[in-house]
Amino acid sequence: MNQNGINSSEPTTGFAAAREQVLEKGAEVKDRIADKGAEVKDRIAEKGAEIAGKAGEVRDSLLDKTAELKDRAGEVKDSLLEKGADLKERIKEQGSELKERAGELKDRLLEKVPSKEQLAEKTDSTINKTGEALHQLADTIRDKAPAEGPMGDRFNQVANTLDTSGQYLANHGLNDIQSDLSGLIRKYPMQSMGAGLALGFLVGATLSTNRR
Repeated sequence: MNQNGINSSEPTTGFAAAREQVLEKGAEVKDRIADKGAEVKDRIAEKGAEIAGKAGEVRDSLLDKTAELKDRAGEVKDSLLEKGADLKERIKEQGSELKERAGELKDRLLEKVPSKEQLAEKTDSTINKTGEALHQLADTIRDKAPAEGPMGDRFNQVANTLDTSGQYLANHGLNDIQSDLSGLIRKYPMQSMGAGLALGFLVGATLSTNRR
């Protein structure tokens, strides 16, 4: 005790007790925080594993779809190749027919006829038949060619060109063709020079045959 009769150790003891309580509370709070952190960490790990699993499923699904699309593309390619081969054969057959008819036209032009009028009539008939054959070839190409895609567009363009030529030949005679050629020569003189020489040779050969 001090001179006033007060125990001086009591305040020190109370402070120490309070300090101990604060440290205990702090340790308790620290433990709780550590427990919560571990719990949050575990939850994050579980979510990460779940997300990784779903990502794997999505990846597998995409790989399956890619393989399926690749297989379908192969089937489409094989189908187009098959149709292309069939169409090529049809065109070859039609080409043989056109070649035969062209031979018939040549033979008729070279035949000796009683008059130029009769020769012109037969020539016009052969030209018209050739036009009909071109039209039939165009229809065959449209029927057998693919309906869509770049290959289908190309075959369709060929068919349109054959159809236009066929319609022209089916509805015009030799005089009409000569008249149209004359117009083209006047419009494109240099480009038509070779064609004019060839036509002159053909006409000369025809007239020479008629005189025999």
